[in-house]
Amino acid sequence: MLMSGFGKFEAYAMNARLGRNPQNNQRVTFPARTVVAFRLSGKFRAEMNPGE
Repeated sequence: MLMSGFGKFEAYAMNARLGRNPQNNQRVTFPARTVVAFRLSGKFRAEMNPGE
């Protein structure tokens, strides 16, 4: 089943960042990575939230 106008998946790059381990407060560097996200189409969002 194909649903036209539902939305699309997008990939984007995240930069490396600093964080910390909450157990021992040690600083950790998270490496750069690619993340996949889903974007709902405006058409579908308008059907789900009428009147906005």
